[in-house]
Amino acid sequence: KITYLKNYQSRILSEKDNLTRLIEFKSFKKIDWWSIASQIQENKQKIEELQKTNDRISTLKKQRDAVLELLNAKSAKAEDIKGSLRVIEIEINTQRQELRKAHEIIEQYAGLEIKERLNQFEAEFIADIQIDIHSIDTRDRQVNNKITERLEELRNLIRSDSSSAESLMRHFINPSKDIAAKFEDWNTDTHRFRENAEFIDEYVALLEKIEKQELAKYKQQFKKYLNEEMITKMSDFQTWLERQEEEIEENIEILNVSLSKINFRLNPPTFIRMQAEKDYAPKVKDFKIKLHEWKPNLAEFERTKDETILEESFNKIKSLLDQLMNDENTRKEVLDVRNWLKFKAVEIYREDTSKTFRTYTGTAKLSGGEGAQLTYTILSSAIAYQFGIHAEGLNTNSFRFICVDEAFSKQDDEKAKFLMELCKQLHLQLMVVSPAKAEEVAIVEPYIARVHFVQRKDNRNSVVFDMPIKQFQDHRQQYLESVSS
Repeated sequence: KITYLKNYQSRILSEKDNLTRLIEFKSFKKIDWWSIASQIQENKQKIEELQKTNDRISTLKKQRDAVLELLNAKSAKAEDIKGSLRVIEIEINTQRQELRKAHEIIEQYAGLEIKERLNQFEAEFIADIQIDIHSIDTRDRQVNNKITERLEELRNLIRSDSSSAESLMRHFINPSKDIAAKFEDWNTDTHRFRENAEFIDEYVALLEKIEKQELAKYKQQFKKYLNEEMITKMSDFQTWLERQEEEIEENIEILNVSLSKINFRLNPPTFIRMQAEKDYAPKVKDFKIKLHEWKPNLAEFERTKDETILEESFNKIKSLLDQLMNDENTRKEVLDVRNWLKFKAVEIYREDTSKTFRTYTGTAKLSGGEGAQLTYTILSSAIAYQFGIHAEGLNTNSFRFICVDEAFSKQDDEKAKFLMELCKQLHLQLMVVSPAKAEEVAIVEPYIARVHFVQRKDNRNSVVFDMPIKQFQDHRQQYLESVSS
């Protein structure tokens, strides 16, 4: 019941408030809305009645609506045109500003020959590209980006080149021990130089000074040295080596004259002829090529004044000499002219010298006697030539003595007699050392003038008996028995 009364009280209070607000209105018209509504309704009815009774009004209204619609459309189009005009005006003003900027930029380059540069720029950045007033800004940004990238690449190259240049500067200021030792005043000329790339002009100035002043003087000295000394000495060196080769060939021909007089074999009669053929080993072949390639083309140099011709010749000479200085084995091999030739002995029929009986390149495949016979023949002839034993032995000042130990071991009588005849024909003074065997003594007896018997007594002391061959022949049996006992 209390809740009911409270609700009722609330309604009474609400009505009280409404009545209080109503009392505030002093005129009825302020709240007479239904009269206005009734009048509006009456007017609508009148309008409807007039419209129904008068078609002209309806037509005019339609015309009015059409005119208003067209007017609105024209007004909207006019506003659009005004907006477009404002945009065009803004764009024109912008392009005028850009045009002024372009003129200002062009005026900065007035009087300069930039046509070639502009052509290069166009070929690199805007070739085959259509550009209008609307796309020029975009293309400008693209070109600027490319130029910026290129500039950064160039900066990186500059930094890299600067670093390399500074490294070379340091090496130039502080050379290796070899250069410092070779040029003692090096630091005197370089101590004032700095190692920063920005000071590279100082190095360039020194280079120009060396090239234009000092180098010209040294080039002249070098040319004089190369022409007057190096070429002459290298030519003499080459001639000296080639002359040795010729002398070997000439000596072999002289040796063959002696060999042709000696019967190497009796049945069939043959003699030995030495042959030397040019059969270069790889190192010798390379040396011979370099020995002929070092000469400069002086006629071409005089015509062109191209100093690289002399420099190339000098480098070839230097390379050849360095090789000889640094490689002892190569030096010994190539400067021994005997290594330039390949030797062999040819046994030739005496009756027909155009026919060869046998060719010898060594003694490895020969028997002991054959090898010794071939060796004796060649060495004896060489000794006869080397020591000047000529004129049928009449040159008494020549050295001709040779000693052969165990001369007849592993040899038959024919080979032993060959050795004796060989020494006789070549006028060699021979000492034969051999055991006191009767058969060996018999072999040498026709060729010797004196005999020296060595006897050992009591197995302690040795005694030498020296006698002419005649004395030996008269007391042969006595001496042989004494030695054998």
